[in-house]
Amino acid sequence: PFIYMDCIYINVKENMTSVKKAVYVALGIDIEGNKEVLDFWIGDSESSSFWYGILDELKMRGVKDILYLSSDGVSGFKEILEASFPKTIHQRCIVHITRNLTKCVARKQWKELCDDLKKIYKNVNLEAATDAANNILEKWKTNKILYKKLSNDIPHLLQLYDYPEEIRKIVYTTNPIESMNSALRKVTNGKGSFVNEQALEKVLYLRIKELKEKWGKNKTKNWQIVLNQLILLHGERVEKYINL
Repeated sequence: PFIYMDCIYINVKENMTSVKKAVYVALGIDIEGNKEVLDFWIGDSESSSFWYGILDELKMRGVKDILYLSSDGVSGFKEILEASFPKTIHQRCIVHITRNLTKCVARKQWKELCDDLKKIYKNVNLEAATDAANNILEKWKTNKILYKKLSNDIPHLLQLYDYPEEIRKIVYTTNPIESMNSALRKVTNGKGSFVNEQALEKVLYLRIKELKEKWGKNKTKNWQIVLNQLILLHGERVEKYINL
């Protein structure tokens, strides 16, 4: 039902120099509400073409359908998702949107901007969220760069109101994959550069194995409510995978 995709960078030695390698990570929530790391891949940098290969691989491995996929705003991602899984709803990651927007203001204004954005994606309904969005555009219009980015990003925030609140809370927050990325960084940061990609793969694999054991069968919060909402919205696409 839900997949989160993200990319982190880790130093690896290559031709006697240290280079940043992109580690692509895919985390899913299955039909029973359990978290599952689908895989990780190592590339030179983040690109939509690499993500296309990942999505194609997931199809070959047996992933027949994805209801919601949350990711950052890498150029061309929506188009390659539509090519691989045309029925999947793509939701831009709120964390990445916020992070990119704060780059347009002084550090002392970060909290103010973040609080303004919350008035959009944490509001009671679409009408109130739209009013908040218009107010924010008016408030920050003198910052031309921020205003342009806000104009592009606000539709992705308002899109959240296409879903019930229970589903909205799952797709607007990328806490699951942000938490996992943090766990991966704990075993990679401060280690210098890995001697090669194989050494990095081993460390990431062992850490993910530990995380899987730690998660156990802790289902996503309010999963039964979420599942009922998914059935109402998507019917047969969900029901055929439920063990009655």
